[in-house]
Amino acid sequence: RNKSIHYGGLTRLNQLDFYKALARQFKFDPNLLVPQRTSQSTKSGEAQTFDFSLNCTQIVELLKYKPTSVEEGLEQLERQLVPG
Repeated sequence: RNKSIHYGGLTRLNQLDFYKALARQFKFDPNLLVPQRTSQSTKSGEAQTFDFSLNCTQIVELLKYKPTSVEEGLEQLERQLVPG
């Protein structure tokens, strides 16, 4: 039967945590990233982070694929983008 399967990685991160990991990998100060207040901010005024993670267990089992961690994926990205 036909079905759609989405893949997003196994590490559960919100956007801010992902951007901080990206900043660290490329030697930027992750503390320069500031959570933004939105209309969805909490009553105390703290920025609310949204979880867009996906459960990827089904596709990993189906494809017999061993996914990398976020850190490993960012290391691979850096090797592709930054010469020598």
